[in-house]
Amino acid sequence: MATALARETILKRILSEDFVSEYDYVLIDCLPSLGTLLINALTTADNVLIPVQTQKFSMDGMTALESLYQQIKASLNRNIRLLGVLPTMVDDTRISKSSITALKEKYGSTLFGTYIPKSVKAANSSESKKPLCQYKNRLGESYTEIAKEVIRRS
Repeated sequence: MATALARETILKRILSEDFVSEYDYVLIDCLPSLGTLLINALTTADNVLIPVQTQKFSMDGMTALESLYQQIKASLNRNIRLLGVLPTMVDDTRISKSSITALKEKYGSTLFGTYIPKSVKAANSSESKKPLCQYKNRLGESYTEIAKEVIRRS
């Protein structure tokens, strides 16, 4: 993609209206880096859900992501909106609690009410190839609740 003409819009051209009209939701999951793939996703998306680990360095990265989001909104996708910020890997540590407090102060009602807890069950789910929402545990229930919140907000 580095040498492609109008590389910021490659994904938007691939996910044409004809293609996505058959779906209620199309999720584009990106790596936590501010590269060309993320720029393509933000250029294409209607809404953005930002998962953020409740750890110090993850919180620091939010500033750079916010800047990129604002640049994309101003120049490539004026209709994009922040659906919400989703705290992930939440546990009972001081740093996690402090991160939640900082997220609440900064994002207010944009912060999702449901948090994704830290759990090894996610790795187990991948290994067994069984969706987390099929498990009767806190992690699976959290993902089900997030899905409901996304539906309500969109």
